[in-house]
Amino acid sequence: MEALLDLGRHILAKALGERTLEYKQIAVALGRTGVLDDADAGLLVEMAGYRNRLTHFYDEVTVAELFDICAQRTSQIRSVRDAMLDWLRRHPDAVDGEL
Repeated sequence: MEALLDLGRHILAKALGERTLEYKQIAVALGRTGVLDDADAGLLVEMAGYRNRLTHFYDEVTVAELFDICAQRTSQIRSVRDAMLDWLRRHPDAVDGEL
């Protein structure tokens, strides 16, 4: 999840000249700029929230939650990843080779 948010931050900064610091803002900005469609942007907002929960409230996270994400939601994570990679493929001149 965090790697997707890092990739999104790089796309926004290097390709679109947008700087954002908060994880949920990254997801919103990727949707607003057309990098992600509304569905994938919504998923990334949700992932950003969960990332924050894992980081700040890790003692409240259950094994069952983590298992559910790993077993049932990896296709959603891949969907967001694939959408970002597709955008990068369609805009090769928008970013340099440092991504």
